[in-house]
Amino acid sequence: MESQGIATVSISLLKDISQAVGTLRALCVPYRHGFPLGEENNPVLQEKIIKQMLQILSNGDEPSPNFVDFYE
Repeated sequence: MESQGIATVSISLLKDISQAVGTLRALCVPYRHGFPLGEENNPVLQEKIIKQMLQILSNGDEPSPNFVDFYE
């Protein structure tokens, strides 16, 4: 998608793996496998995660690769 001009951002549970496979943009979250948006039934937390992902995309002038740690 990136090669076609469509910017992407990933949720990363394992930052070192995301870096190794060449991910360009990622929000690194501290949650366990299977729960990239945090605890279930917590829409406030999930909205924060999604908003931070969109913020990474909107910072188009940031150099790639760009890995950001999630903050609550």
